[in-house]
Amino acid sequence: MHRKIRPEGIQLGLRFRREVIIPAAIFILLSIMLAYFFRPWFHGFVMSLYTHPPIIMLMLVVIAAVLSARQRSYVALGIVFLLGVAAFAFIVLDQAIVEYYVVRQTHYHKVFSIPDSDGVRLLPKAVARRYLEDSLQKSRERVGGLNIVDIDSRLSWVAPRIPDGLILYLTQKVNGILVADAETTQRNTSMISRSLAVGEEIGIADNIYWRLFKERYLVDIGDVYYLRDGRSILTVAPIIAYRFSLPVMVPYYDGVYVIDEGGLVTHLSPDEAAADPRFRGNRAFPESLARLYVDSYRYHLGIINAIFLHEDQVEIADVAGQDNTQPFLMST
Repeated sequence: MHRKIRPEGIQLGLRFRREVIIPAAIFILLSIMLAYFFRPWFHGFVMSLYTHPPIIMLMLVVIAAVLSARQRSYVALGIVFLLGVAAFAFIVLDQAIVEYYVVRQTHYHKVFSIPDSDGVRLLPKAVARRYLEDSLQKSRERVGGLNIVDIDSRLSWVAPRIPDGLILYLTQKVNGILVADAETTQRNTSMISRSLAVGEEIGIADNIYWRLFKERYLVDIGDVYYLRDGRSILTVAPIIAYRFSLPVMVPYYDGVYVIDEGGLVTHLSPDEAAADPRFRGNRAFPESLARLYVDSYRYHLGIINAIFLHEDQVEIADVAGQDNTQPFLMST
């Protein structure tokens, strides 16, 4: 028996498609396009999920639990519960598992004496910042983040000159760097004026993180620092990439981005960066990753030793009460 479809039903379906489905599809498409264009703004959130697979696993477990409860499938619900317990355990142990993988994948060289150093960092970071702030007599700029760099064969604290204020953030460039001699406790500062097309803490498309995360998204960037190349200034951004090792993402060094004053971005592999004469006397390896490799050494004799016995372990002694992780770095 065939049921006759009334014209009113056909018209209602067409009207629903025209008034609901098509606008919804257009809205979703535009949302995806906007999210893709502005993806650097969501990088922190995306990376928090990408670098922690157990969190994604737990989210999927919650969805599976809801579906299993609706279908009253108690066997499936029990399996989902066990997976949830495993996901929660992986979240708690995430950092320990990462460090265990790092120590297994890294060849450590023991050093029994302090290497000869061409220069000694005498000037504390806090004092260097005060010197640079006092020397920057410009109301439209402020001192950016400090990093140790070799400038003219001397260890120096180097910071970018950041536009100060919302309007300047949107309209101005980074106009150069400030340098404080780190091998003396005396005030010895200088200012280098060069316009940088791409820089830190400026907006929007000229921001260095906007530009770099458009180049490659699923990576982290180490501390950005600045080098002299003749009369020019180079901006250097170390790259931290990730590889999956069940059930975590393990970070590794994947070279550097070098940005010239005109904003041209060049990627150098680890081998290319090591051979590049512009990095002679300076570091290319990201400091945060070096710190992770040192912290991971606690697991080189196994988890039991790391937790209970503490045999042959090292610990970095930070300067208490100061935002200064530089004391464990030295020029060799």
